[in-house]
Amino acid sequence: MITDKVLKVLKENNVADGDVKILVGVSGGADSVCLLCVLKEVLQGASLTALHLHHGIRGKEADRDAKFTEELCKKLGVEFVLVKKDIPALAKENGLSEEEMGRTVRYAEFEKCAKERNIKYIAVAHNMEDCAETFIHNLCRGTGLAGLTGIAAVNGNIIRPLIEVSRKEIEEYLRECGQDYVTDSTNLTDEYTRNKIRNLVLPELKGINERAAEHIAAAGRSLYDIKRYIDLQSGTEFKRLIKDKKGLTWKKEDYDNCHEALRPEVLLLAFKEASGRVKDFTGEHIRAVCELFCNQVGRKLNLPYGLVAKRVYEGVRIGIDSDDDFAGFEYEAKIPSVVYVPELNVTVKFDVKDLTEPVKEVKNKEIIINNGAIIKIPESGCIKWFDCDKITNAISVRTIKDGDRISLFVGGGGKKLKSYFTDIKLPAEERNKTLLVASGSDILYVYGQRDSADYRIEKGTKKILMVDIITNGG
Repeated sequence: MITDKVLKVLKENNVADGDVKILVGVSGGADSVCLLCVLKEVLQGASLTALHLHHGIRGKEADRDAKFTEELCKKLGVEFVLVKKDIPALAKENGLSEEEMGRTVRYAEFEKCAKERNIKYIAVAHNMEDCAETFIHNLCRGTGLAGLTGIAAVNGNIIRPLIEVSRKEIEEYLRECGQDYVTDSTNLTDEYTRNKIRNLVLPELKGINERAAEHIAAAGRSLYDIKRYIDLQSGTEFKRLIKDKKGLTWKKEDYDNCHEALRPEVLLLAFKEASGRVKDFTGEHIRAVCELFCNQVGRKLNLPYGLVAKRVYEGVRIGIDSDDDFAGFEYEAKIPSVVYVPELNVTVKFDVKDLTEPVKEVKNKEIIINNGAIIKIPESGCIKWFDCDKITNAISVRTIKDGDRISLFVGGGGKKLKSYFTDIKLPAEERNKTLLVASGSDILYVYGQRDSADYRIEKGTKKILMVDIITNGG
């Protein structure tokens, strides 16, 4: 029975205590409605709170979903929390897809609500088919072992009680309870990749074996256990790396004695230790670093986030290839002008574009001015455009100073640049060499990272500051 499966997941993860407090994400769809009803049934002493996020999408249909969820909570005697966000506007402001922005906001609101109410767990309604879809999605787009481990039943304070339950079981449970639910019309289209997998791929696989989703999810759980073992072993191997102020050195003899299956994981741990992140490191980076062990001393390989892998006498060192006495730099920029930064061998060009008429709208990386003309904004981390009229202080190309601030979101106020660097876990050596385009203490652009939201082009802009950063010789 579905209740037995849910209780099993809860007990295995110590979430079945009598007076436990749980925040439940409820959209009004079959999965989340089932989750709320099952938790109410099996955890009768628990304190449940339901949070519904209105995304500002789908108009009256979204209003219907919110009203349905509120009425369901009243019927079940569950506290209902409604949060309304304009996801399309936020996605546009922050350069994200609506799907990605929605997920980011959703989990942020879950965490906020749980913290305000001192709630320990957040329950979401991922099920067995979701595990299978994630497995297939990651397999198709290219992944390592981690991407094939499915969706964990517990991740921090996030619990997924339906993770071993199929959609068929969910629908049967609701039918037997006489409980209805709402359907998001966008789930019925094949516009998104996950919908294609759900509506087209999985049904075909179930035509081969009706338990295909169950078997894929089971394979993911098995790979998860294997990944945990590999993580344990690679962690032991990682401790052999020598750490000093220049980075992490993996001795050639230790590398040779490390099993081939563990080497990629050890290198990922080294990348994370050196940069604080692993997101942009690929299999190609790992293979290239492995090849360095067979190269002559002195050979280098540039890696993401300013890291360098260098073949040294002992083996390979991963770190920031920098001069410990680097003192920073600052160059004033006239408009227009060309500024050469010898410390980084970089040229920064500044120019101004006067528009014939003010900007009417900025949409999809395009500037639409009042006469209907369209100007495409360059999609490059080396080229940035700003509203020139907003800039009141002298412009400079420099490194970080005390008091520097950057605005991360439209209307969000400024954030200390040092705090921003800490948030993205940028190593200290890299912070002191990061090129900045500044107006006084306001940072317009952190090269390779992000620009200021306060200086972006918007309705009414009449003059554009164009900044082009050129890495000389490469």
